Amino acid sequence: MIDSNSVAILLLSMWGAIFFLIRKRICTLYVYFSILFIMACAGLILPINNYLDLYHSSNSFSFPIILLFGLLLMLAIVPWYVFDNVIRKNPIIEIRQKYCSILKIVFNIELILSAYAVIYALPYALAAINYGSAADVRALIQEESFYPVNIYTTICVGVGFLLPINILSFYTAMTSEKFQKYTIPLFLSSFTYIITTTPFLARDGYFIIPIMHLVFYKIFNKSFTPTNKTKFYRMMWVVIPILALFFLFITLDRFWEADYGAEYALNGLISGTWGYLFQQPFIFHETITYTEFFQGFGKRFPLIAILLDIPISENTITYNFEYQFGTMFANFYSAFGWNSLICASVFFVLSWLWTFKLQISKNNIAGLLILFSVYLLYTTSGLFYLRIYTASITILYIFIIIMSLIIPNFYITKSK
Repeated sequence: MIDSNSVAILLLSMWGAIFFLIRKRICTLYVYFSILFIMACAGLILPINNYLDLYHSSNSFSFPIILLFGLLLMLAIVPWYVFDNVIRKNPIIEIRQKYCSILKIVFNIELILSAYAVIYALPYALAAINYGSAADVRALIQEESFYPVNIYTTICVGVGFLLPINILSFYTAMTSEKFQKYTIPLFLSSFTYIITTTPFLARDGYFIIPIMHLVFYKIFNKSFTPTNKTKFYRMMWVVIPILALFFLFITLDRFWEADYGAEYALNGLISGTWGYLFQQPFIFHETITYTEFFQGFGKRFPLIAILLDIPISENTITYNFEYQFGTMFANFYSAFGWNSLICASVFFVLSWLWTFKLQISKNNIAGLLILFSVYLLYTTSGLFYLRIYTASITILYIFIIIMSLIIPNFYITKSK
């Protein structure tokens, strides 16, 4: 058994060694490794037990399980490494002129859908914010929702989940002067997900969307037109403080409890901010070690359960660690144990790897970037939880993946 300091040293050593070996062959994976280093170093700085509601109280963790955790997070980026090699060799991305008119139609459709989603969701988002404390909202949405249950809500929430396509569209528009009028609206539409999930007081968009923007900036920044490059930095100077303020507002409302003293309130604030990133190895350990009642297909892979007509497990969430972030691999394990962890992990990597290599073999950069945008969403979300939690959203992303395999390549890539 090892303590939290040793956990940090083990993960930093493993991830640091792998990063050192591949550093010259990557271009966007720097973002992922930066997140992992922030995750791992907490064990060296903080008394972990003060910030986590662990099933066991001792500061001791299994070396093989922590090692497995570190290796799984490296396994998840094998497709990303393949993608980076392609982008690194061809960093300049331009639009084929004959597709500009088609892309304008696509951009217009995206903007109309985003406008609808924001207008529809905004009253419910404001109702959630004004309802009371975050605890009150969480208690309410356990039984009901601020959203009405109807087709309009389904469309609204579905549009929010188009965020990988919205982000890719924005950076595509930044590569051509012909799309000048679309850049700011598309940039704003990339944050639609935050508005559509505010009725649940969800905060994951405040982490995932900036991460995705940073990755796509690394991909496209050498292709920006001079005018758009200046515009991009101005937009960031405006949007980043606004996002930070909203995130701080929700975080303070949820985690700052001054009634119990300043130290308790500060610990709660650390748990609600940095804790989003440092709890994963410890919650993964808890999940592997203490899970007794598994959730089955219905609660972890709902589309499979529907297709195979598998009854949903009656097991309820039993332990506190099931409410916390252990990465998508903890969710894989919680389905059926070791069998589901192994099978789902291998399928995740091989399915993305196969589709990436298929697009690379066809030299279809457009299809590859669309695939990567969805993969990036799953992988960055996967640092927290498994995104496959509803059948309808899974179907949406499968549809996007299928479309990426058949669309023409509207990009031109150059080495200089």
